[in-house]
Amino acid sequence: MNAYKALNDVANHIEQHPERFNFWASRTPKIDGTGCALAWLNHFFTRVSQEVLGLEAVSRKVLGVDSGEFYYRMTKIQSGWLLNGRSCAAALRQYAEVYHAPLPEVLPVAVAAQTGGNRVPQRLKDLFTTKEPESV
Repeated sequence: MNAYKALNDVANHIEQHPERFNFWASRTPKIDGTGCALAWLNHFFTRVSQEVLGLEAVSRKVLGVDSGEFYYRMTKIQSGWLLNGRSCAAALRQYAEVYHAPLPEVLPVAVAAQTGGNRVPQRLKDLFTTKEPESV
């Protein structure tokens, strides 16, 4: 499961239904239930994979970190994220951008030259071009 998409799916759901977010509700909810961020992540993960995991396992499997590290990172992003659904949704989106954003496509130099991509402006080239100092 793609962590970036999963986090944004959870953020969308929590933003649309902020009353269904409760930091202390650690059981994986049904769609009309209440859950914490990892519980909602587990809910959406289970729907896609048909694999039922606990919160710690889903954190490790989808996010690549244990739940303690996830909570620590979320708190660094936004200290009040666990107080309400809107704050949680915003923090989840930031978390996705910081830790799981897709990498930009990089073209090999030969392909870039053929397609005209990755052109470097002359002003920027001049900054990195070594010139011999003029003699005095």
